[in-house]
Amino acid sequence: MKKLIPEEFPTLGDRIKAQDYLKSKSRPDLTARIDDIVAEFRAHHETRGNRFVSWTAAWKTWYVRVVRFIEPPKRSKDPRAYDPSKNDRILQRYPAPARPAKPGPI
Repeated sequence: MKKLIPEEFPTLGDRIKAQDYLKSKSRPDLTARIDDIVAEFRAHHETRGNRFVSWTAAWKTWYVRVVRFIEPPKRSKDPRAYDPSKNDRILQRYPAPARPAKPGPI
């Protein structure tokens, strides 16, 4: 029997399976957005009043297709592009000098 989407769906287990799948496809950008993906899934099906026999199957279809429909972030070909890890290494090697204390009022 087809049912409306349950209140607590997808469950924690369903989310973990989705994250594992996204990791297996080398998509950390999507893994980090799992809450947004869940919200989009729920909003899509709630607004349409969709009913499914298996919400788990509907969820799996959704997260498998997300990999196909959302392109990975583009990597810059510019060698001067911002690389936060490079900046962290530079800051560790050359820490900022200590500032002298400001003189108080005379």
